[in-house]
Amino acid sequence: MVGVPGRSKGCVTCRRRKKGCDKNVPSCHQCIRSGLRCEGYGRDLVWVNTTPDGDESKVKPQPSLGKASSGQQRPWSVIYTTKSNKGNDNNNNNNNSTAVALHDSLARSAREELFFGILIATSLPYGHLLSPKASAISTNGWVAAVDEYYNREPAIRYAALAMSAGFMGVQDRNNQVTQHSQLTLQGLEAYNRAIREMVRGLKDPKRSKNDGVLVAARILQSYELFFGSAPDWRAHIEGQLSLFLARGPESFMSGQAHQLYVDGRVLVVMLAIGRRAKSPLHSPEWRTVPWRIIPKSIKDKLMDIMEDIPFMLVSYDNLRACQDPDRADELRQIAMLNCEHISNSLDIWEEEMGPILHQFDYTLAGSPLPEPKDDTEISLVYLSSLYWGARLMLYSTLGMMNMAYAAASVSPSADSVPSLSASPASTAPVSTPATSPEDAATTPGFCEELPRVRMVNPGIFARKIAHAVPLLYGPTAGAMQGASGLLPMALALRFFATTEPPGQRSVESQMIYNLYAKPFVGSFVGRFLQDLQGPQLSEKAKRDSEVKAQRNIFWYAVLGSENIVRNEAS
Repeated sequence: MVGVPGRSKGCVTCRRRKKGCDKNVPSCHQCIRSGLRCEGYGRDLVWVNTTPDGDESKVKPQPSLGKASSGQQRPWSVIYTTKSNKGNDNNNNNNNSTAVALHDSLARSAREELFFGILIATSLPYGHLLSPKASAISTNGWVAAVDEYYNREPAIRYAALAMSAGFMGVQDRNNQVTQHSQLTLQGLEAYNRAIREMVRGLKDPKRSKNDGVLVAARILQSYELFFGSAPDWRAHIEGQLSLFLARGPESFMSGQAHQLYVDGRVLVVMLAIGRRAKSPLHSPEWRTVPWRIIPKSIKDKLMDIMEDIPFMLVSYDNLRACQDPDRADELRQIAMLNCEHISNSLDIWEEEMGPILHQFDYTLAGSPLPEPKDDTEISLVYLSSLYWGARLMLYSTLGMMNMAYAAASVSPSADSVPSLSASPASTAPVSTPATSPEDAATTPGFCEELPRVRMVNPGIFARKIAHAVPLLYGPTAGAMQGASGLLPMALALRFFATTEPPGQRSVESQMIYNLYAKPFVGSFVGRFLQDLQGPQLSEKAKRDSEVKAQRNIFWYAVLGSENIVRNEAS
């Protein structure tokens, strides 16, 4: 390619040594095995906003080329210089920093390939787009749409530039490159431009209905997770939800639009669980119409179950707040029916999933777990962890009800406890979420006896998550795959925080905290989880919170707009 020295996409160290490079991020295995510092994948180019003679006033806009670029601002500069040779800085410096003015079309191609390549290489497992099989069980299949809509939606180009510059800034900071702060600043500037383009796009009736705006919103949400704040991250998810609702379910039945919806729906469900509120996408139309052409994947079916969890949580809240003994019996029936519905649904889903669900279950596969061999197995780690997170919420809620009403007891040292009845959940009829006594009375299986739900200690699922999620932070997993483990990781962390003695950590909880120290993804996700938990508390407030948390285990509020522990009077 013109302006790019060499066609190899390997790291700088391997290109200099003329060795084969596996392009692993952040450091290739060739350099690791050789004991060398991997210098990354940047090219020998530095783009600058100047003319060859250094007179910025002489910069003239190049004519727009191509339909995609017509009338649009570009996030790239069309003039660049080569890096100076550090060893010859004092000798004939002009020859080592020769300025070249490329035609706009050539400069655009070189720069876009660089930043788009960095985005994919850093974000996804093994540095390439997900296979169809992995996309069906992952939440990152939507990234393929970035390439498709890149030249159609300017907000995508700015958002992709922001992410890539942010990743490069972190990599350069780790490698102690002095210009890393400039890259970080450029990423922030590109982010602000992407926001302005999003505003313009949303005001345009035609552009706002295009998939490109959804792609840009998803990139910006990822940027906030890595480089921003939890409130802005939630705001982008809510903005994405608004775009879904404005277009209607018929707009997401096929193509990239369908992939964008099924992956984006996961984030909406996360917020609904955190806020203990019904998801706006929980309706017959939204749960069926987008799958009229493409059948539901196993991931989509798990999301249906996760979308029902807020009903279970709210029914427990109503029971807990009730002071009338007669009314409490009625509310307990509703809460137990919702627990039964979740339990039966998860049983059916587990049966459909089959033995592959246990591939990364440390109780069966042993510890340490084997490394995933491809992007499908990495996605399976995520899906398994999400399933265990659902079980963790189910049995924690059941355990709290049982302890409160002495129907059963939960032993923190055992993996199972006495069941509520002799029959397992799989023998009970599958119900739908119940939100009122009237709903409960018309729900299949409603009777004077409490629903039959087999109780299991939730701690075993927290431990399974703790053993599996480190695989999402391996060198080949990719940044976005690590970020996708946020929900199960937060659920397990909160469970450990509310059940372990103050100041003591189990082996499993320490495994999760150790991820905070992992370079790049781990440190960003750790910071983000702390941000989700709200402001720092005084020592007395911390002690009060721990007492309330251990009594009520409101760990699933961590991803909502509230603090982790709710006020006792609320």
